[in-house]
Amino acid sequence: MSGYRTNIPAAVPKVRVRDLPLGSCDTHTHVFGGSIKYPMPYVPNYPVPLATPEIHLNMLEILGITRSVVVQPTQYGSNVDLLIDALRNSENRLRGVAAARSDTTDEALQTMQDAGVRGLRFVHAFLPNGKLRPGAIPFDEINLLSSRMNSFGWSVNVWAQLPNIMENIETLLKPNLPVVLEHIGMVNVEAGLDDQNFVKLLSLVREQRISVKISLCRCSKLPPKYNDLKPFVDALIDANPNQLLWGSDWPYIRMIGEEPDAGELLDLMKSWVDGDDDILEKILVTNPEQLYGF
Repeated sequence: MSGYRTNIPAAVPKVRVRDLPLGSCDTHTHVFGGSIKYPMPYVPNYPVPLATPEIHLNMLEILGITRSVVVQPTQYGSNVDLLIDALRNSENRLRGVAAARSDTTDEALQTMQDAGVRGLRFVHAFLPNGKLRPGAIPFDEINLLSSRMNSFGWSVNVWAQLPNIMENIETLLKPNLPVVLEHIGMVNVEAGLDDQNFVKLLSLVREQRISVKISLCRCSKLPPKYNDLKPFVDALIDANPNQLLWGSDWPYIRMIGEEPDAGELLDLMKSWVDGDDDILEKILVTNPEQLYGF
């Protein structure tokens, strides 16, 4: 339990973004409650920001954004009590991406649906010893859950390194459900635009077979301007802006003291679409509405 604390204040935006389209959405945020009311089944060895549902909604107000998709952290495993509470107390401003296993009951899934869950998260991420990250729901659960996910119209949300995604792409696509890659598919900027995994990613985006979240801080080697990621984002926009979303990744776990400002990230994304209001509307409003059912 070394390092497990949730009394470290979550970073709040200092920059309020102006002139956003009505109904703009941050599609990748998390909530972390206090350890007494919402104990973590998988205790990390690093500090966790205190990011309660109330603090989360305040963050959105400061940022100047209307909606958010709250994504289940791996530290909570498939215990979605905190996520459900956040959704139920959001005045319909939030949607959720939960975590579930094949033995999750129909009743539990229905409870998630009623609260505002619109997808499940699957994580193919490993520790240095080669073991799956504690709390992660692996890809082999997708097919076991797919028929029930389909009945709700839910999406498959994926966190993994891009090579691992492409190695398992048939598993992800086989259920014929919407597939959403977190953190720009965890592209390797050092591999460049000609990397065959990224070329395949562009093809799938072009064919409308997957969607991608533009979340910068987990892939870039050059914060705070993230110039190394701009060519990748430009290529994705050129491929198909109808398949793109924006996410801040607030409250930035494992980045204590180096958290980006969510407002600066959103302003940067706005500048990268180069004043194209139609593309901005798609990324911030239309695409999230279609995928997450606002």
